Amino acid sequence: MKKFNKLIFITILFGLFTLNVYSDSFVMCHDNGIIKSLKIIAVIIYIIKVLIPSFLIVTGMKSLITSMLSNDNNLKDELKKFIKKVVIGVFIFFVPTMIYAFIETFEVHDKSKEMFTDCSLCLASVNYCDNLLLSFPEEKEQVPNRNIELNLEGLSVNPTTVGPVASGTFEVHMINMGHGDAILIRSDSTVILLDAGEDYTTKKVVGYIKKLGVTTIDIVMPSHYCGDHIGGIPAIFKNFKVKKAHLQTDKLALKGGNHDLDPLRGFATKIKAGDVLDFKEFSIKVLGPIKMSTGCLKRGYRCGNSDSLNLLVTFGDTKFFFTGDFVQSNEIIKRFGKEELKNVDLIKQPHHGMGDYIRQRLINIMRPKIVFVSDGGLNLSDQMISWYNKVGASIYRTSKHGNLVAVSDGKTVKVIKKANPNDFRR
Repeated sequence: MKKFNKLIFITILFGLFTLNVYSDSFVMCHDNGIIKSLKIIAVIIYIIKVLIPSFLIVTGMKSLITSMLSNDNNLKDELKKFIKKVVIGVFIFFVPTMIYAFIETFEVHDKSKEMFTDCSLCLASVNYCDNLLLSFPEEKEQVPNRNIELNLEGLSVNPTTVGPVASGTFEVHMINMGHGDAILIRSDSTVILLDAGEDYTTKKVVGYIKKLGVTTIDIVMPSHYCGDHIGGIPAIFKNFKVKKAHLQTDKLALKGGNHDLDPLRGFATKIKAGDVLDFKEFSIKVLGPIKMSTGCLKRGYRCGNSDSLNLLVTFGDTKFFFTGDFVQSNEIIKRFGKEELKNVDLIKQPHHGMGDYIRQRLINIMRPKIVFVSDGGLNLSDQMISWYNKVGASIYRTSKHGNLVAVSDGKTVKVIKKANPNDFRR
């Protein structure tokens, strides 16, 4: 039996080693057919991890009960055997979970290791296989319709543009208002406000926006409902015409909660992960939250840091990731896949630089060139600085660089430090 167990262990190690070697040359773990095969193996592993512990516990309990009823002298030995079987059963049951956690924690982010990791995580979790299948769907062969013949001779065809077309410039304004967030983004035809700062910073936020020449805000989108993000909303509605508002919940009709949200009750509409908002020059894809807290789902006004909206904005070839105070990094990667998350030009650091509320794994996938931090004088952790340094990102902080502006022409992004809003007046 011991030799058999050793053989199984060696076989598993050899299999994982083989996956690691071959993934250097093939994208096997990103192939739909391979993923389906791995999912079948993952299901078998799941069945085994349930059946073997159950068998051990049932047989051990049977022997123990038999010994108790027969009043023999082996009761103590049978009890030890039963405890041993329970321990072994529990260990077997949690082995895939431990492997999954180990790989997630110590993942290496070069090309070959990423694919090896996906293979291994798929074997350890059926749900991970399902997410991979969503990220890498089966490519169906396009079969031409032979029943239709088109004569295009002499026909002038005007191509139709689908989706936003980058024109002019796209601006991101991170207003230096201390501890809190107030970010305005705009293109030539659209103005959106992401968070509105504290109630005691409204003069600074409203004054900045007015100096830009803005009188109408197309959409107000608070990331979540902490005071340093929504305190200025009443002042925004008082000083500007607001056309729309979006939230991650539709429960604001309930009584109670923060009165800063009063202008949004019965006015805002719900958006969720996966939604895409298309505008004339740019688009916004909602990446999160994937999972929402009970307080946010049932009470609406209790949407905290972990319920933050995560928005991926695309303008031409440039991308911007706005995070609120928290990013459900692993869930976003599993839901949307690595390909869609690659090559982000700018990340807004969550939670004012405090803690590691965005994971290194997502940073390594996005590989941002620019990081904006509304830190209010708080220190960005050495760990976060190290993670961003490894991908070559430049970090800009409102406490050091004042008002921050990023300007995109659809190809590249330029950063202006200590920006004067009058210089961007339209």
